[in-house]
Formats: sequence, C-alpha cells, structure tokens
Amino acid sequence: MAKEQSIHQIIGTHCTYGNSAINRRTGELEDRPMGYSARAASLPTNKLRTWYQPIERYFNYNLPADATSKDRETLTADDAPKKFVYVPNTRNYRLLGMVHYRQEDTAGRPGSYFGHMFVADAKNTTPWDADHVIAMFWHDWIKSEDQLLELESKAKEGGRRSEGPLLEPLSDFPEVKPKKTVLEILNRLLKKGSVGLSEEYGKFPDRWKNKGPKEWNDVITGVLNSALDACCDDKKSLVLAVEEDLALLLLGAIQLLLPQALIEEHGFSTFETDIERRLPVKFAATFPLNGQTPYKFSPDVTRRQLALNTFDPDTKYSDHHPYVKFVTDALKNSKRLTISVVSAFHNLIKEKTRTGKTHPRDLVSTLNGLVESEKV
Repeated sequence: MAKEQSIHQIIGTHCTYGNSAINRRTGELEDRPMGYSARAASLPTNKLRTWYQPIERYFNYNLPADATSKDRETLTADDAPKKFVYVPNTRNYRLLGMVHYRQEDTAGRPGSYFGHMFVADAKNTTPWDADHVIAMFWHDWIKSEDQLLELESKAKEGGRRSEGPLLEPLSDFPEVKPKKTVLEILNRLLKKGSVGLSEEYGKFPDRWKNKGPKEWNDVITGVLNSALDACCDDKKSLVLAVEEDLALLLLGAIQLLLPQALIEEHGFSTFETDIERRLPVKFAATFPLNGQTPYKFSPDVTRRQLALNTFDPDTKYSDHHPYVKFVTDALKNSKRLTISVVSAFHNLIKEKTRTGKTHPRDLVSTLNGLVESEKV
C-alpha cells in the first residue's frame, strides 16, 4: 500500500450540540441532544462536513429483529453484534470501519450506535489491498463514548486546543496480524473440514465445528457462485444469513478469491438488518441475535435480494460458474498459487475492458470462458 496517501479518521454517533464536531454550540444549547453526526475526526471542521455527508449512511446500525427490550438495555459494545464495513468508492470516498452498539443516545433513548471509520479520497489515492482490509477487522477500534472521552482528556492534558481535530490522519493502516489469515482458514476447511480445528483458526459456532471438507466445499463454493451472480445484477445485493463468527470468513472469501476487476466497486458489510431495502453494499451478512431463533428470509428479501440462508438445511448451493471450482481447487493446493491465479484473471479481465466499459454479466462470462478454454 502506498505510504503517501492520507487516511482520515471519523467517529459517528448520537451527539449533543456541545460535542458535535460539525455543529458545535456552547451556552444553553450545549447539553441539548442534536442527533447523529460526526463526534470527532482528524479533519478540520470546514472539511469534515464535506467528508462526513457521503459516508453517513454506512454508520447506520440496528439490533436484529429478535432483540428484546431487555437486550437493548443490557447489551454493550463488547457483546452486541459488530458491523465491519468496507466501501471502495462512494461518491469518490473510500471507507473502512467498525460500528458498535451504544445502549442509549444522548437523549437517553435505548438503542444507538458508535462508529469509527477510516476514510480516504478514492480518486487520488491507491486502492487498499483486500488482505489489508480484512486484517483491519482485528484493529483496536474506538468503540464507545467513554473511550473517546478518555482520548479527549489526554489530549487536553497534552495542551491540544479544544477546537482542533482530536484524531490524527494516517499515511497507512496500522500493522494488524491475525493468528490465521482468511486464506489459511479457507485452505484448511476446503482440504480437511473443521473437525478438530484449533483455536488459532478462530471461533466457530457449534453447528459448524464438525463439518467435513465436502460440506465446507459446498458452502464456500456456493457463496462464491452467488457472489458472481450478484455481480451480474445491477439492482440486487447478495445477503448471507450466517452467524456473526463466520460472516467475515465468507465475505472475505469473496474479496480474496474473486478478481478485483469484478468487485473493485463493490463493498461489503458483516452485519445488516434492513435487508428488505436496497443495500448500500453489494455483499452483506445478517443473523438473529439469538442463535437458537429459527431464521428465514421474508418474501420481500427473496424478491429484492440474492439471498443465501446457511441456517436452512434445505438450502441448495449453486455450482454453475467454472471459475469458482478452478480457484478453490487452486486454494486447496497453495495459498501463494491462489493469489497468483486471482491476479492473473484480474489482469486478463482488465485487458478485455481496456477499450471501454463492459457490463459485469459479460465480464463474468469472460471469466468462465477463460477457465473453459484453459488459457490461464
């Protein structure tokens, strides 16, 4: 990743007039609830409004539909679902961030959110590598108002002017190294399944712990096939119903195993609840709060989205794209080989589109045709 690019930080949550980084007021309005806004940032106020407005909708967060009133009162940022979101380009801004649950807004109403985003100028900076993006899931995100207040207190002790930016811009993402990469985990699951999987591979829900390689092949290839189908449809997103612990793994498989030439404009989110409407990302996961809750998509969801429900034992996973078998077979042999294979397909598709913009449906057809003609 290029070192010269500037990555700004923006915190979004429910604010008072006194602590909003955009519309700050003092005096009698200071403690009055204002609404959702940028709470802190690495940008000066005169630029922050311009950067915040295009990304505001990606902060949106709600608990799953099966959450009770007690859940809203007792869940915290640590135990409520987390939303990890990446968008390569929204109105010329690129963003990556984490949104946590907040028990109350500034008016004392139950159910709010607290989001921490990294944002860059998409037109004038180098695209972020998929493996860097995924690794940032394990970054030490600012996740609560209390944590932000601690930062503000330390900044004041250090002599920072109260009207200046609280956070610092970055030249690159912090170094984050998970115990196992997504490709390493996928390789293990495709070859040996999840039987006897050690803790370094991450947390797996009980129903996934003893699946053999055949079952994992069906799920992983099914997700990738459905992702290619979603790329061919301008109006629909792929929505995966899967436990929170596996959302990043399956969405990460899409990011790492499909050529960037196909998905470079498409974002993902590990947690969305308003899935009946058109989503702001191409690939998303959803799940109930209670793992024992039977989960089914509503007719509205199945009509408006490409919906894949891993909770339903009758779900049929498609396998009609030759590219998917080709790339997953490569992954079973070598992680390094897989990276080379995906990169080769990316370059070939780029070459096909050099003379003009091509519909994604044609690009997917080209991708499958390259496999069948054995030109790679």
